[in-house]
Amino acid sequence: MPEQNQIKRALICYTQTIFDKLTPTPEPKEETEEDALALQIVRVADNLTTALKIAGVTAEQVKVPQRSSAPRDVAKAAFGWRLLDLSESNGVKIEMVICLDFPAWSLNHPNKVCWLLSRPNFVGRKQPNGSPPPNSSPSLNGHTPSSIAQTVASLLQAERRGLAEAKRVVAGDREIAQELARSGLQTEFNPFPVDLSIDPAGPEWQIAVKRLVSAHGNK
Repeated sequence: MPEQNQIKRALICYTQTIFDKLTPTPEPKEETEEDALALQIVRVADNLTTALKIAGVTAEQVKVPQRSSAPRDVAKAAFGWRLLDLSESNGVKIEMVICLDFPAWSLNHPNKVCWLLSRPNFVGRKQPNGSPPPNSSPSLNGHTPSSIAQTVASLLQAERRGLAEAKRVVAGDREIAQELARSGLQTEFNPFPVDLSIDPAGPEWQIAVKRLVSAHGNK
């Protein structure tokens, strides 16, 4: 892996699941746990991008849209990430990609770093979208419960495979780092600032960035 002073360009990758500015609702809807996590990822991505630039790294964001959290839509987004080649741009090498969610970490890159903000679904075998709906449910959208179950199983495998392929897996929570280590994935602990209003130029973000772009993290 490149040494810290060789990381000149980095991409921050995450899956865009909310489009509030495009489709405003007449009445404010109750925020779900998924919505809260999606908003947190957006704010972390924005702060991380700014913090990297302050640290002297050319940083940009890459987002792939995801229609919904239904397994079929997650699978389509994962396939989209898998097809991307982010190793270079117009002949310029991209030394690092930092993935903040699944399915974003499905992408291939020789120096892929996954920074986890939440517990992966495969830990504890939790399904990404709950149990398959009954046969009469309109959410099936022409699919059978068994086909949805197969999609969920494939997603759980893809989620773990994406982490296993990463150059480094970094958890923002110590408990998550320990759980992943017990599952057989070598994981580092690097907390991101809990207060996302903290200035990216401050020591909290700059220390986190230094660990992310270093050759060996905080091992």
